[in-house]
Amino acid sequence: MTHKLTVKEGDLVRVYKNINKGTWSVTIKVEGKWKVACQCDWVTLRCADPITTAAGAARIRKTGHREVTAKVEGIFVHSRAWERQGVLMERVHYDPWVDEHFHHCDGTVFEGSGWAVFEPFTTKTPKTEWFLSY
Repeated sequence: MTHKLTVKEGDLVRVYKNINKGTWSVTIKVEGKWKVACQCDWVTLRCADPITTAAGAARIRKTGHREVTAKVEGIFVHSRAWERQGVLMERVHYDPWVDEHFHHCDGTVFEGSGWAVFEPFTTKTPKTEWFLSY
């Protein structure tokens, strides 16, 4: 029997760029496995931490095939509460062709933040970008 998965405010989720659908995929943990709960045009997380692997980025560079090798884990926020708090945002990106880490615009490695905002995107590039704050 298949159950419809729902994401609630405060749930621990993982978000990744779905290049094929042009959306952000939001996953939740069900019975020990991460399952896609929804596709969204925008997502907001609190306590955002990047999840990447050197092996995944190396696989992309070796095979040339697109696959999910980078995600951000955090607490799902159903609103755009960060706007009301006057949070300043900075762009962060992940490009497996260059490196296995997320980076700030100045090239330093992104290691996590207080907020992450994933907004609609229009390109199907392997590069993943979103805005964050500390």
